[in-house]
Amino acid sequence: MSEVSSLSRAAIEAYDYLSHPVWVFSTQTLGILRANTAALDWIGYDAQTLQTMTILDLRPEADKPRL
Repeated sequence: MSEVSSLSRAAIEAYDYLSHPVWVFSTQTLGILRANTAALDWIGYDAQTLQTMTILDLRPEADKPRL
């Protein structure tokens, strides 16, 4: 999670209060590093499960080649 650590702690925690789903992912691996509560509720996965996935796992097959 080194990519996220460059953000301030306040910035990392603040996005959890957003009402829109937000996730932070690695631009190198596309792995999901963190997701806010709105994203967890919308997607239906718990935080631990989501952190084992990539953003490709969340997209329809037709969208994957563009990523």
